[in-house]
Amino acid sequence: MGKRSTQLTMKDIARQMGTSVSTVSRALKDSPRISPERRAEIQAFAREHNFIPNALAGTLRHSKVEPQKTIGVVVPEIVHYYFASIISGIVEKASAEGFLVMVNQSCESYEREVTLCNNFYKYKVCGLIVVQAKDTKKYAHFTQYVENDMPIVFCDRICTGVDASRVVVDDYIGAYNAVSHLIETGCKHSLLRLAAVAHDIQEPLQRMERRHAPPRPEGRQQPCLRMRHDGGSRANNPDDT
Repeated sequence: MGKRSTQLTMKDIARQMGTSVSTVSRALKDSPRISPERRAEIQAFAREHNFIPNALAGTLRHSKVEPQKTIGVVVPEIVHYYFASIISGIVEKASAEGFLVMVNQSCESYEREVTLCNNFYKYKVCGLIVVQAKDTKKYAHFTQYVENDMPIVFCDRICTGVDASRVVVDDYIGAYNAVSHLIETGCKHSLLRLAAVAHDIQEPLQRMERRHAPPRPEGRQQPCLRMRHDGGSRANNPDDT
C-alpha cells in the first residue's frame, strides 16, 4: 500500500510562492488588502494543488472572538424513527442558517448523556439540543451550562427544574383528537398505554390526567378511557366518582 500523501497547508503555499502565511490566508479569503494579481496567483496555485482549508484550525483561531456555528444534539437513540425525524428537522433548519450539527446518542444512559454534553461544551458548540435519557434524574450538568450562558433546548422530555427553552408535543390536543375519533366511530372502551419515564421529568401521564377526555358529542356516551402506566392501570369510567 502506497504512502499516504500529506495534505497541502497554507504554510506550504507560502513557502512555494515566497510569501507569508498571512498573505496566503488573506488572498484565499479574497481580501482587498492583497493586490488582484497576487490574489489570482495564490488562488490559482491553491486550486491546482487541491488545497482545502482546515475549518477546525480556523474555528480555533476565531473562537475567542466569534462563537462557533455548531450545534450539539444529544438523543437517546439515533435509529429510532421519532428521534431520527427530530434530527432531520434540526439539520435541515440549521443548515439553512449556516450552522453545522454534531449528533450523538446517550443510549438512554444518564452517565453517557453527561459525558456527551460535557464534550460538546468543551468543544465550544454554540448551543445544545437535548432529548434526555430516561434515567436522568440529576441536572447539575445542564444547570452548569445555563449559568455559563450556554443556550439549551429540551425536546420532547423536559426538565422543569432547569431554566431553558422547551419543545414538547401537545398531549392534550393529541389525546383530544384520538378520543374524538374513537367516539365518532362508536367505540365505548379505550386503552391509553404510557411508557414509564424518570420521575423528575414531566411525565405524559401527569399532563394527560388533567384533561384526558374531550367533551362528548350530544347524545353520545363518553367512552371508558383506561390508562396503563408503569405496569399498572387506572380507569376513567364515567360511572366512577
